Amino acid sequence: WFTTISPLRLPVPSAGGLREGLKRIKELLRARPRQGIGYGLLAHGPAATALTGTAPAQISFNYLGQFDGSFASGFATSSGLAGPDWDPANRRPYLIDIVSSVQDGELRMEWTYSGAAHEEETIRRVAEHTLDALRELAGEAARPGTVGYSPSDFPLSGLTQQQVDGLVGELHAVPEWRGSGVPRPLEDCYPQTPVQQGLWFQSQYARGEGVYHVQMIHRIDQELDVEVFRQSWAEVMRRHPILRTGFRTTAENDALQLVWADLPVPLETQDWRSDSPTGRQDRMESHLREDRVRGFDPQDAPQWRMLLVRTADQRYELVWSAHHAILDGWSLGLILNDVAQWYGALSRGGRPDPAPARPYRDYVSWLQRQDLREAEEYWRETLHGVEEATPLSIERYAATGTTPSGASDQEELDVLFDAEDTRRLHALAKTNRLTLNTVLQGCWALLLGRYTGADDVVFGTVVSGRPADVEGIERTVGLFINTLPVRVGLPGQSTALAWLQDLQEQNLRMRQYEYSPLGKVQRWSGLPTGVPLFETLFVFENYPVAKDDSAALRIDLTRSEERIDYAIGLVATVAQDRLLITVQYDTGRFERDAIERMLGHLRSVCSQIAREPEVRLSGITVLTEEERQQILRQGNSTTEQTATDADFDLSAYAAGIRNAEERELLEQLVAEVQGMSPSDFQDRTPSASPAIETSDDHE
Repeated sequence: WFTTISPLRLPVPSAGGLREGLKRIKELLRARPRQGIGYGLLAHGPAATALTGTAPAQISFNYLGQFDGSFASGFATSSGLAGPDWDPANRRPYLIDIVSSVQDGELRMEWTYSGAAHEEETIRRVAEHTLDALRELAGEAARPGTVGYSPSDFPLSGLTQQQVDGLVGELHAVPEWRGSGVPRPLEDCYPQTPVQQGLWFQSQYARGEGVYHVQMIHRIDQELDVEVFRQSWAEVMRRHPILRTGFRTTAENDALQLVWADLPVPLETQDWRSDSPTGRQDRMESHLREDRVRGFDPQDAPQWRMLLVRTADQRYELVWSAHHAILDGWSLGLILNDVAQWYGALSRGGRPDPAPARPYRDYVSWLQRQDLREAEEYWRETLHGVEEATPLSIERYAATGTTPSGASDQEELDVLFDAEDTRRLHALAKTNRLTLNTVLQGCWALLLGRYTGADDVVFGTVVSGRPADVEGIERTVGLFINTLPVRVGLPGQSTALAWLQDLQEQNLRMRQYEYSPLGKVQRWSGLPTGVPLFETLFVFENYPVAKDDSAALRIDLTRSEERIDYAIGLVATVAQDRLLITVQYDTGRFERDAIERMLGHLRSVCSQIAREPEVRLSGITVLTEEERQQILRQGNSTTEQTATDADFDLSAYAAGIRNAEERELLEQLVAEVQGMSPSDFQDRTPSASPAIETSDDHE
């Protein structure tokens, strides 16, 4: 028995202010702690409290709810047929009892009173006045422009009644409101998370360039019932509020996300079967370009759209575009799995029975309860003394210290590790209780150190951000990931294994503060405003991917497109027992050849650590075996060609190289071959003209 009784002290609305009075009463009702549970213990319990001896109310009110054709309806209809609910000799605690319910679409109110205290005519007159007030309220609610929302409808938003009225008044003009078929089009409203705000700022700053605009191209090799497919997406939209979400900034500069109660599925269909394969490919590339330029406005709802293209009788391509502010990689898998379940069930004339999914608002609520003071202390300590991000030596302008001007683009390259190196990396991680993510982070940190000449590096990493203490968070769809800095020292005398173990402990500690907003972390670092904390990003994707070949709907991802806001971004994945590292880079700052060599160097570092985990960091070379042999052959060949010149040496040869990257590469190799440090070799290298980039495209 879950009901409770507690008193209410309510203001009496003025004769002409029933609507506003109703809102005030609604707010007072919702403000009661735990809906009044606990009052009886405080007022009538054994311990004296401020509520002890409170005068009892004279009227009780009980709304039983709305009953339909279910068992509850039959119970309500039969109530009282077995006789009175109390013995006639009992003394009722209230002068008047009002019990109401809605049955068969009608409101019913039962008034119980004492004939010794009130006449029937009096009670009947009060009851009629009550119904008149309800009719007036119903008429007010039906009037165009009526705002029936109050702050308790959006408890996470922090909006006042005036702000709610202003927001809803503005929304009356938007298509999502005008086209809605439900009485209350706006379902919820709560703040954007700091990560969402950051992604929106960056994507709007680079508008039209596709920054944080995710495009996923899927293949469907089967006959498809398009209407069932559309209906399946509609059901998944109802299940996950983030798929019905748009964004808005108030006049007071509050960044909010708005959840709409009902939105149509943003699915466009086209038939390209008559096109040639080349023509279809050209149309697809054109669509992707136009879709990126179109982008998303913050107020768009929903923040995703799809194009379903039929390319053969039993083949479709699905282009799913979304702004990163609403989804992460984990969520994508959840959504597609839900769509497949609904498609299968609806195709058979049934409905699935999935486990309940928590709404994204529960995560926003959790985020609001976190105390940033501990996080600030952690990040100030971790980033104390950190310096501005150092340009990599492989950048086009590294030698001159200038930065590129004008427009640049982003391109991708990748490296696929062989099965044996992948197996060794897995074995290293498993044997020593490390994660593969930690091992690869360490390899990237070491390479950054060699490219910058620093023994203390900082790079960005993406964390999952799903709080383990929120039950069911693994089934919630939304944006949880966060980008945070990883600071790694590179002690040359430490063994790789001991160093990786320390790095893992550091990562475990950082997990307690994954919710930290990057903007605040940047300020806590002590760096001046506008100075980047890091310019490279490392991502290890390890979210579950469920694939059921027997499912009624089989959707295979064939390609994805997304632009990031960093000079270099690495994404590591493991598929079919092989490690794949994909690099997205800024073409205005890096040559393609330089990125290719960088990937080779990264693979070389990974291979060395996997084969010899006890090697000291100072003993790890970034050069590939092919590079070592190639430059040795070049040096030997030059020596033979100049055998008559007794003064020839490789250090003088290196001084004549004008390309900074090639010169540094040769200096490092020769230093290793001759058994000295790169700095010792540089001391022996004659002065030369500053190394400059000689490409015709970047004079």
